Amino acid sequence: MWRIGHKGAKGPDENTAPALKKALRAGADGVEFDIRMSKDGALVIFHDPKVDGFTNGSGYIKDLDFNELKQLKLNGSNEVIPSSYEVFSAIAREGKPKVMQIDLKVPGTGRQLLNQIYRFGFEDIVIISSFHKSILEEIRGLDSKIKTGLIKYLPANGPIEYLAPESEENRAVRKANETLHRAYLYMMLPLNIISGSAFSDLIKDAKEINADYIMFWWGATTKSLVKKAHKEGLGVVVGEVNTEKRIRRMERKQVDGIVTDCAELLRPSRQ
Repeated sequence: MWRIGHKGAKGPDENTAPALKKALRAGADGVEFDIRMSKDGALVIFHDPKVDGFTNGSGYIKDLDFNELKQLKLNGSNEVIPSSYEVFSAIAREGKPKVMQIDLKVPGTGRQLLNQIYRFGFEDIVIISSFHKSILEEIRGLDSKIKTGLIKYLPANGPIEYLAPESEENRAVRKANETLHRAYLYMMLPLNIISGSAFSDLIKDAKEINADYIMFWWGATTKSLVKKAHKEGLGVVVGEVNTEKRIRRMERKQVDGIVTDCAELLRPSRQ
């Protein structure tokens, strides 16, 4: 089971080369990070659509040129927003990890991203993931061998994707949905009640676009659901697994990988 560093290692400089190197040096099997596109077409590593609250600047990534983004400092850090090329270079210098999960946020960026992946020889370790089926369909159309992973929140009245376009209103709706779903899951965990229909929909959606993995919150994971996914030929990677006890639980449920915020949990896997 892979142990993957979420945005590298959590902290003010997350989603930067130092954070990713910290995770790898801690013994992580791999790292996860997010990619967006600047106004002038540069691929950059950043999670949210806007820089507000995370940097000393404001505005949407898509409305700022790369040089403008490079003038910003991340809050609590001297680091700046890196390009994908800078991050790939840093990872290559550390030595090739077992897995690299890239959460691709923007459609129409697949060709440019794949060209960089090929340049660094990462095509055999990368998993391009997204909440949007259309983004993964784009990747699959460009290169059928690149592994992809569909992310969803469970349970739901039908799985919920991030809403697009990423307006302030849609972001507010998405955050409200996340909060409600997590509250529901925490309430139901003692009874181990998870929405079977939502999981079936997730598998169906993943199979429709020939994804290789499904990805969701650790609290929705049961051994029977993991077995069902494996039977359908899908790997399972679960997120926000932030205690050793939960990691052991995910090992027993035979998931293929966990994503954690905690660098101290990123020692090498047993496999």
